[in-house]
Amino acid sequence: QPAVAEVSAVVGSMLPWIADIVSKGVTQMLSERIYQFRRKSGLSQEQLAEKIGVSRQAISKWESGTP
Repeated sequence: QPAVAEVSAVVGSMLPWIADIVSKGVTQMLSERIYQFRRKSGLSQEQLAEKIGVSRQAISKWESGTP
């Protein structure tokens, strides 16, 4: 059986990788939700941007998942 220290080291080395996967998954989910909301509402990126006080480029970045 592997020692607790060995298991802890392996799990510890995987945490950044797991965090990256979770982060990307959340970003993708948010991007898709923003896009779906906008389309369902019949708004262009420009119209949504005006309603919430941001630039059209910000909406585009959010929908594409660009940081």
